[in-house]
Amino acid sequence: MKLRRPTALQWTRYAVQTAVAVFVLLVVIANTSGESWAANLHTICPLGGVVNLYTYFSDGGYVAKLHSSVFIMLLALLASLVLTGKSFCGWICPLGSVQQGLGWIGHRLWPRAYNRVPRWLERVFHLLKWAVLAWVLVQTARSATLVFQEWDPYYNLYHIWTDEIAVSGYAVTAATLVLALFIPRPFCRYACPLGAFNGIFNSFSFIGIKREAATCNDCGRCSKVCPVNIDLCASNNIRHIECTRCLKCVDVCPQNGRAGDTLKLHTWFSGLAKRRRTADLVVAPAAAGATATAESAAARRRSVSTWVFAAIAVAAFVLPILITTLSGDFQITRGGGGGGGQGRGQESAEPGTGGVDGGSVLVRGSSTLADIQAQGVDLAALFAEFGIPADTDPNTRLRDITEVYGFTIEDVRAFLAGTGQ
Repeated sequence: MKLRRPTALQWTRYAVQTAVAVFVLLVVIANTSGESWAANLHTICPLGGVVNLYTYFSDGGYVAKLHSSVFIMLLALLASLVLTGKSFCGWICPLGSVQQGLGWIGHRLWPRAYNRVPRWLERVFHLLKWAVLAWVLVQTARSATLVFQEWDPYYNLYHIWTDEIAVSGYAVTAATLVLALFIPRPFCRYACPLGAFNGIFNSFSFIGIKREAATCNDCGRCSKVCPVNIDLCASNNIRHIECTRCLKCVDVCPQNGRAGDTLKLHTWFSGLAKRRRTADLVVAPAAAGATATAESAAARRRSVSTWVFAAIAVAAFVLPILITTLSGDFQITRGGGGGGGQGRGQESAEPGTGGVDGGSVLVRGSSTLADIQAQGVDLAALFAEFGIPADTDPNTRLRDITEVYGFTIEDVRAFLAGTGQ
């Protein structure tokens, strides 16, 4: 398929995606550097709010590594989903943006091999993310831990330079990035649990994409530019669960400029108005021809501008977070109450007052023995457990002695958790 020059709307979408991706990267860098203001990545991901629901309502606690702020993120996500459908995936999600950028490269490097997955195989692959969603929800509820972290390419990509990545994380992240060069957004479409959850809202979002069959000439341009291979000419209401509301189809429709309302954005009320107009024409068919031009002009007015949609999609997600941040309610460094068994309390992102790993102690490969001791850890007990010489320099980093003495960072975390530290 011949590549088309992006419209102003698409350039705007790319700019929003880039800004969000860069912002998340800065937060992660600050967090891994020990900055107290910076949240861990789970805290600023809406998936945290989804997977924490069971734990919160069952015992009032939080999954390990999460804070009350995850519910602000979930509220922001729900606001955007109810208003604009799966727009978070098409306008906000950093991992989706990275895959989209790699797809842009792959499409230019090997256009004949890009996006060639057979439709029947795609339908099978689409079921996978529902299985992942079910697994994540059940296992997170059972363990009160973020079971998806080791597999999550979003988390692992943004921590790729740290020692927080499991082997499975490297494998899944590498597979995602390589496949993105050949398949548009492979993880989003086939394995993302949040994408499965978000897609449900395409069926009843306040603003949706509608196709007017009477004026459509079935040219197929909308389907050709769709990055997730939706056959838009097969339906009058575009409710497909894979639609990310990127609006490329609306931008490219040649009939929009001619017939006015062939592939446009409409609200719930647009459907009610259309049914009312249809009933009026049935009662007075003789007037149908005389009012055709007026109907077309009215249709243009009733459709929602793509720019208005873009503003709502971004604002619906950003404003709740911005408002709660300014008011001090977006808490990421102190608890919000509750907490059941081990791992159900909230972590603190501030070094020395609670860690992102290993219970209440911050444990990373870059942590020195002195850093750990400053958090109240008995180094003598730690040395005895792992056979570390008592005269080891306190400024030695954990990653420098794990291989020497045959233990891992996870072993240290497990030991500290077992001793209640």
